[in-house]
This record gives sequence, structure tokens and C-alpha cells, in this order.
Amino acid sequence: MIAGFHFPRWLTPLAVMLALWVNVVAMRAQNPADEPLDWRVISVLDFTFREGAKDNVPGLDMPERPFEKGVDLLPPTSSGETRYDVVSWLSQRGVDRSRLSAVLLHHRDKGKIVAVRGPKGTVDLVERLLQDGLLDGSGLPPLKQVEFTVQLWVYESEQAEGWPALADIRAHAAASMRLLDSHSMLMYSGRRVLGKNQAIAAKDTPPSSPDEMLAAAKYGSVLEVEPNVGWSGTDDVQFQLRYEVKLAATGAEPAFATVVSTNGNVVDGNSVVIFRGAAAPAPDGKKFLHRIAVVSVRLLDQRGRTLYEAQAQRDADRKAERARQIDLARYALQGIPVPAK
Repeated sequence: MIAGFHFPRWLTPLAVMLALWVNVVAMRAQNPADEPLDWRVISVLDFTFREGAKDNVPGLDMPERPFEKGVDLLPPTSSGETRYDVVSWLSQRGVDRSRLSAVLLHHRDKGKIVAVRGPKGTVDLVERLLQDGLLDGSGLPPLKQVEFTVQLWVYESEQAEGWPALADIRAHAAASMRLLDSHSMLMYSGRRVLGKNQAIAAKDTPPSSPDEMLAAAKYGSVLEVEPNVGWSGTDDVQFQLRYEVKLAATGAEPAFATVVSTNGNVVDGNSVVIFRGAAAPAPDGKKFLHRIAVVSVRLLDQRGRTLYEAQAQRDADRKAERARQIDLARYALQGIPVPAK
């Protein structure tokens, strides 16, 4: 207390009331019980929640494995569809289970779905974990596919050095650009893939290995690539590749052969030049021919949509079918049909 100052007794009740009001406000700000509950229905793959799920390859027929810990059998729906409580499974992976309900339902028409009800922030996290496979070490499969494209182009320029950036090449020489070779393959992150473009006569025997193609003087190209998604971010792809190409002379186009072995990084929906060949005189003797190899990537979901298309579709579906999802979630959580309105 300050010397010579006495707190007026008549202010004591007001001070106590103010302290209680501040405490209540602080508790409400920290209490998630005041957050409104949200409903969500999430489609999952057959082997989500099962042991060794990370070893499964989406699209392949794999034997069904036991469920991981935290997946508990519930009474079936009134139609006999199997249900499992997965709240404990989610809680083991860092999801707050407060006021959370989550049921895996083997729906007769929609396949395997997870119905979720809980605070919106928690429900958003559950959807991200189940759809994007972001749980490190959880056994969830990587659902992002990579559409990886390598193209070999030739363009004409009055400059012997050409242009270093793809945007500059397109701006100055788009009219003269010609596609010489192209590979476009769909793959999963962390898996090496081989592609071949090869023209052989009917009597010829195809080479038994990629390295044999050029050695056997066969015209065409071979691409080996391994992409890794999210190396430094969520929408980028780091890649390692080996690209071999040997093209025969055709009219004004001279023969061409090269081997490109490199690695790099490219953001989803973008392209990057990985090879620039030495300039060669154009047929008119006034310009130069430049060959470039370009890598382009797109990240796709399990339905073949780009991540942006998938997110936009999810937002649109969620807005348009809100009532239907709530009814379906109630059906999964309670096991009985929702009364007709």
C-alpha cells in the first residue's frame, strides 16, 4: 500500500465484481466449449486406419489388414452397415478429443466415409489429416499424385546465346517453337518411374534396358524420374531424373542426341528449363536453333483433380450439400436414419 493512501471501503465490492468479470471473460476465451459444433463427412481409402497402410499403393488390390489401435467397433446401423469409433485413433495423433465424435462407416453406396462432429477447428484438422495424409508416421497413404512432364523443344533466335528463362523464350520465340519429344507420366511421391518413347521396325528386338537404347542406335528417348512432394513446402516437387534422347535428322531438322542427368525443384503448376543445348545454325543461315528440355508438374488428388480444383470442389460441395452431410453424419454417428422432413 502507498504510504498515506487508504483504499476506500466503498470501492471494494466494485473491485471484486470487476475481478470476477475479467476472470470469467478470460475463461470463456480459453474454453473451447463455447465454439459451435461443425459437421463433416470425409471419404477415405479402404486401407486408412489399418496396420501397414503406408506400404499400400492406392489402386492396387491389397489384402485387408487389421485395424490399428484406437479403432473400436460400434453397433451397426439400422441397415446393418458396419461402424467404428475412431476418436481414440485421432487422439493418438494429436487431435483434441474434447466434444469430438468421429465414426468410420462402411456406407452401402458411398464406400468408406468418416462422419465427424466437433469444434470447427478440430473438424478442419481431421479433414486435412485424412484427405492429405499429413500425419507423420501415422501410416496414412500419400494421396497426392504427381503428373510429371518432360518436353524437348526447339526454337529459332537471331541470338546465339538464346534466352535463359522460359518466359522470355515464349515471349520472343513462341511462333518458332516446335515440340520434338514428350513424356507425361502419373506417379506417386517417392517412387521411381521409367518411360520410353521409341520407334523401332517390326523386325527389331526392343532393348532390354534403358542404357541399351542409345547404344543400339535406336531412335527415341528414355526418361527415369523420382519425384518427392513437399520437400520444402506443401506444393513443391523435388525431382531426380535421367533423360536420354536420340532423334534422327528430318528435313530441315538435324539429328540430335543428348543425355541429361540432373535434379531440381519445381512448384505445383509451374515449369522449369533443365537443359539448354548448344546453338546450331538454322537452315536459312541467318538464325540459330536452340533446344531446351522443360519439366512441368501438377499435383493431383486421387480423383485426378489438381489440388486447387479439389479444394474449390470441396468448398462448393460443402456449401451446396450442407444439410445432406449433416443428415448422413447423424446417421453414421447414431446408426439410425434421420426422420424425413
